[in-house]
Parts: sequence; C-alpha cells; structure tokens
Amino acid sequence: MEVELLNEAERRLLTVSAVAELTGLSPNAVYRAIAGGELRASKLRGRLRVQLADLDAWIDSNVVCARGEDDWSATPAEFLRAGRAGRGLRELLEADG
Repeated sequence: MEVELLNEAERRLLTVSAVAELTGLSPNAVYRAIAGGELRASKLRGRLRVQLADLDAWIDSNVVCARGEDDWSATPAEFLRAGRAGRGLRELLEADG
C-alpha cells in the first residue's frame, strides 16, 4: 500500500492559542468555531490541535467577495439563493423604502 506523504507545513499542528494569534481572534472564538464544526481540529491526549492546512481551508471558506453593481438591485432572497452572503441592514432598509 502506497501512502501519500504531506509536506511538513501541511502537517504542522497548531494550538488554539496559536490559531487565535495567527487569525487575530480570541481563543474563545476559535473554540466556538471548532465546537460549531466550522474549523476542523484533533484532540490528542486531551488537547486540541489544528492542522495548518485546516486553518487555511477555514480561512478560504470564509472569503468575502466584492459585490458588483448588479448585486445591489437583488432582493435579499435572490441574493441568498445565489449563494452570496446577506446584505447589511442599511442596504436592506434602502431597498425596502
């Protein structure tokens, strides 16, 4: 059986504190992301560790895309159906009134 080896950077294990420092989040926010299933982590000997590749994937999955001019005219339901994040309160209020 052939095993595919990952390079050392992809296998690097990070503590919750290290993830918090790298992302600028609080450790509690990182724990909530892990508990909510947003961020993959492993529990090794009772301690949570996050692979660098999983941190990168989590960051990539939360990328905010710039909106084009045509996005401003979409209704909130159309915007969500298109797979894009919700609009801010100001845009919703202006669209309704």
